[in-house]
Amino acid sequence: MSKKILIICTSANRMGSASDAAETGSWMEEVAAPYYVWKEKGYEVTITSLKGGEVPFDEGSLNPPFLTKEAEKFMLDNDAMSKVTNSLKLSEVDASSFDAVFLPGGHGTCYDLPESEVSTWIGTIYDLPESEVSTWIGTIYDLPESEVSTWIGTIYDLPESEVSTWIGTIYDLPESEVSTWIGTIYDLPESEVSTWIGTIYDLPESEELSKQLSAAWNAGKVVSAVCHGPTGLVNVKDANGAPIVKGRKVTGFSDSEEVAVGKDHLVPFMLETKLKELGGVYECAANWQVHAVRDGNLVTGQNPGSSARTAELVVEALSA
Repeated sequence: MSKKILIICTSANRMGSASDAAETGSWMEEVAAPYYVWKEKGYEVTITSLKGGEVPFDEGSLNPPFLTKEAEKFMLDNDAMSKVTNSLKLSEVDASSFDAVFLPGGHGTCYDLPESEVSTWIGTIYDLPESEVSTWIGTIYDLPESEVSTWIGTIYDLPESEVSTWIGTIYDLPESEVSTWIGTIYDLPESEVSTWIGTIYDLPESEELSKQLSAAWNAGKVVSAVCHGPTGLVNVKDANGAPIVKGRKVTGFSDSEEVAVGKDHLVPFMLETKLKELGGVYECAANWQVHAVRDGNLVTGQNPGSSARTAELVVEALSA
């Protein structure tokens, strides 16, 4: 029977803060190269995304010098393109029914793949339990803009006059810009709200991602990712509640590569550092060199150029 592979793409198309936003998405090479490795093996490949529908792609990956032959082939392949223009929503599939799950990268993954990373971050700042953060965000969107300062001030026991100063201090914003910043959240269409904390509206699906990846891992399936894709693994747990990367060889976009592309100030965390903090045995090659590692059913690749090699190690794991 043919092996079945599930590719899970980001749905985030923007990154950074409201004042320093940049367009992003999946990186085409990281979808295309593995796709053809597996298709040539006769595998059945299904493509999903957190929201479903059209997968956003980073424009940089669609043009020279980063447009690889596999990416170009994919873009001219009607069947392949139909899979990313009409991707299934992750919640509509069962990841554990596939033989392997794969997370391609692209900076969009930093914003919607980590299941609870954003909630944890906000919760820490505001001293809120993680479980209350989504409710808290939802409340903001139900309030008229004119009531936000009063509401926040009441919750945090701050006089209304001090709220802008307090928020400004946390976010390194001049007090005069805080109201504009809050207003921007309300003036943005839903698809662009991601400029503040990533894709706010992907949080439910991201929780779905963590749940599904944990279920797949605990069912003995191969879990794999490349480049920024491993951001989607940071909250995935094994049957004992430990991070699946703990004590295992792992790689991903290195901190030095992030600095080299000038986006270290835009990502919510540095992936190499995060994987090490979780107990992963992180290893990498020099910047932009092909490097992928397999530790049992966990397969990861360092950068876009490592995409095909990562896919080959998935084949190896499925053949073991």
